[in-house]
Amino acid sequence: HGGYAQLEREGVAIHLTRKKALIVPYARMTETRKKLAATKGFQLWRLHIVTETGGANAPYGALIAAAIQAGSSAFFQTLRTKHPFLSLRSSVLLSERKDVKITFESAVIFNGFILTIAAIKKVLEVIINWKRRKSTISLRERRTDSRALWT
Repeated sequence: HGGYAQLEREGVAIHLTRKKALIVPYARMTETRKKLAATKGFQLWRLHIVTETGGANAPYGALIAAAIQAGSSAFFQTLRTKHPFLSLRSSVLLSERKDVKITFESAVIFNGFILTIAAIKKVLEVIINWKRRKSTISLRERRTDSRALWT
């Protein structure tokens, strides 16, 4: 599956397909991060980044490319201390246009057992909540029926 993210005025638009996108408002980013913490069954396996920037015909282009490469190397070394098996690669391309384009390629593996347990837990939570609602409705009906007997 593929997609891309784009910064918009309202927030970050995550394009899942050509016609379908999800907008995450900037104000709700911290809430969204907490909700996504439940994905412990997924593990990043590969991260390849290609940065395309302007400055191919200017002297500052080489400086920009070196700075991006040094920053990505420092970031990758930090990731590598926690995940030594992770495949990391970074490239910088200089173009004649005056824009910046960053492309990510990643691969994620997942633990089927942990995801199955999480799915079972969610199904059980739904069943428990449904039974609670059903029991509260029956209690209300009993109260109504008992009041009808006394009048």
